[in-house]
Amino acid sequence: GRRSYFHTNMNYFAFRSLQFDHPNVENISDCSVCYEEDVRVFFLACGHKLCVACLRRLFQSALNDSSLLPLKCCELPIDMTVADSLLTTKEVSDLKERLTERTAKRRMYCPSCNVFINLDLVDDSLSTSLECHGCGIELCTKCRMVAHPFMLSCEANQATKDGGLLELSKSQGWKQCPGCHMMVELVSGCNHMTCSLCSFEFCFKCLAPWAGSSCSSGSCELWDEALLLEGGAARVRAEEVVRGTRF
Repeated sequence: GRRSYFHTNMNYFAFRSLQFDHPNVENISDCSVCYEEDVRVFFLACGHKLCVACLRRLFQSALNDSSLLPLKCCELPIDMTVADSLLTTKEVSDLKERLTERTAKRRMYCPSCNVFINLDLVDDSLSTSLECHGCGIELCTKCRMVAHPFMLSCEANQATKDGGLLELSKSQGWKQCPGCHMMVELVSGCNHMTCSLCSFEFCFKCLAPWAGSSCSSGSCELWDEALLLEGGAARVRAEEVVRGTRF
C-alpha cells in the first residue's frame, strides 16, 4: 500500500520507546485499521493490530468524547498503559481522570462548581458530610446536594428549597436522575434512560438502575404504551399542520 513519509516515521519514532517496554509490541506488521504495511504495531487482546498513528487517534478521540471509555475492541479492554508513550503528560493525566469518572460506581457532581467527586473512595457510613475539593463547599453524600442540618432529612431539605421545582416537575412528568439528581424528561423512546450529565443508566418509570436489556426491578416494560400512543398522535397532528400549510 501507499504510505506517507510522515505516517511511517511517526510509527517508527513513537514506537521506538515501546518496543522494549511493552510485551504487546511487534516490530513489523500491518495495521488492522488503516492497513499501513510493515510498521510497528500494538497487539490488542482480541488479536487486532493498531499502528501508533491509529492508536494515538483512538486515545485522543476518548479525550474528546469520554463516552468511549473504557476503550474496547471486540468487547475486550484495551491496555491503557500504552497511552503513557503516545500522549503528552497532561493528556495522560486527563485521560486517567476521565476513565476514573466513567468507571466509578458512585459518582457525584458538586452542585456549586460541577466538579466530579468519586464516592467510591468515600466512607460515608458514619457521616454523609463531605467537603468539595473543587470549591470547598460542604456537601451531603446521601442526597448529593449542599449540606443541610443533621436533623433535617434530605427529602425535607429538598422540598423546602425546591418545592416549586418539584411541583413543576410532577406536573410536567419530569424525574430526577438517581445518580446526580438532575431533572430529566422523556419526550419519546423507551424507558431506558442514560443521564447526559453523569451517564447513569436507569428506568424512567421506576428510577431503578438499568440492567442489560431491562429494568432491574423486573416490573417495568421497555416501552410505555401510553407514551407511544401520545407520540403517534403528535406526529399525526404535525403532519396535518404540514398538509394544511401546503394546501
